[in-house]
Amino acid sequence: MQSDAVVAKAVANAPDPGATHALVSLMEHLSDEPLYKDNSVGLLVDGPATYDAMLAAMRAARRYVHIETYIVGDDEVGRTFAELLIEKAHEGVAVRLIYDAIGSREASEGFFDRMREAGIEVIEFGSANPLDGGNPLKANNRDHRKILIVDGEAAFTGGLNIDKNYSNSSGGGSHTRKSERGWRDTDVVVQGPAVTAFEQLFRETWERCGGVIPDSFDEGTPRAHGTELVRVLAAVGGDGKVSPIRTAYQLAIEAAAERVWITQPYFTPDKAFLESLKAAAMRGVDVRIIVPAASDSTVVLNSSRYHYAGLLQSGVRIFEHRDAMLHAKTAVVDGIWSTVGSSNLDYRSFLHNDEVNAVIVGDDFGKQLESRFEADLAGSKEITPAQWSKRGPISRLKHFCANVIAYWL
Repeated sequence: MQSDAVVAKAVANAPDPGATHALVSLMEHLSDEPLYKDNSVGLLVDGPATYDAMLAAMRAARRYVHIETYIVGDDEVGRTFAELLIEKAHEGVAVRLIYDAIGSREASEGFFDRMREAGIEVIEFGSANPLDGGNPLKANNRDHRKILIVDGEAAFTGGLNIDKNYSNSSGGGSHTRKSERGWRDTDVVVQGPAVTAFEQLFRETWERCGGVIPDSFDEGTPRAHGTELVRVLAAVGGDGKVSPIRTAYQLAIEAAAERVWITQPYFTPDKAFLESLKAAAMRGVDVRIIVPAASDSTVVLNSSRYHYAGLLQSGVRIFEHRDAMLHAKTAVVDGIWSTVGSSNLDYRSFLHNDEVNAVIVGDDFGKQLESRFEADLAGSKEITPAQWSKRGPISRLKHFCANVIAYWL
């Protein structure tokens, strides 16, 4: 744990500095990873900006590039990444890639074989066919993390996969048709000592999947880059443990003094999590949740809507984002405690998937994330209790039925 003085300075501008300090201290027990100081954290919005930053970092790589991701598309985006990785491998840079078999099932074997032939070490997480080796009981456990680490100097994480869905900006422009707008997503780039935690996570997954990293491999020692405090939280699907990411969310909500602002594409949390949100709203906290108006999973969307009535009755404000496919997984509490990562607020992320979230403590980044939340509100429509009470019986039945199978969504 960092010194009390360091934490106290980071939370000095919180609505309730004492409660926020206690929250940060309590979260020390959620993970073996410490709260790292001296980091810079850059907010990256949508695919074009995020991919530009990732590709620039990889072009500058001199020692290694490590990637762990759910989806690598065999499309223009995936091929752009593959070509650069092959180029770096030819330069002598160590390149290692973990992709999920289900998430990347549409990519051809030839796509990955070409990278292997160029000297890139490639590992498939799990199997797309539960009968094709391995434990079929583990078929529901997927690697949903999104991590890119370059030379131990920079780590990227968030909601973006390597896929053409993100190739356009969600905001588009006056010349862009709505149908051409990309998915609305958020990543961060972390520089500083916290990069070590991302590297440790990558190594653990690599070795769990049968990979070997030579003892001679030098991951480097990240240097100080800024003033942000960062903790890296990870969940391992199917390990029988409560997700540290889920627990961190709930503790932050319970400690909130003024506001809890959440952006979520797949919102089907368990009852205890929902009760924490309701309790916060009922004690006067400004609780707002942005969810998609349309989704790539209609069943999940209906399951999310099953919870609207109870949340609205408790004073939680719900907004449906209409400008693009919302895929960002972020939260900011009291403008001080922020998180960006791969984890959704649903059973799949809490129980079945490997996930990773960065938690950032401090008001500099918190203000940036709140500004982004307000920008997303501008493209959203609020769902009011009066409006929601008028939904028809068919909608109510669809919402109920979808929630029955929420555990497996």
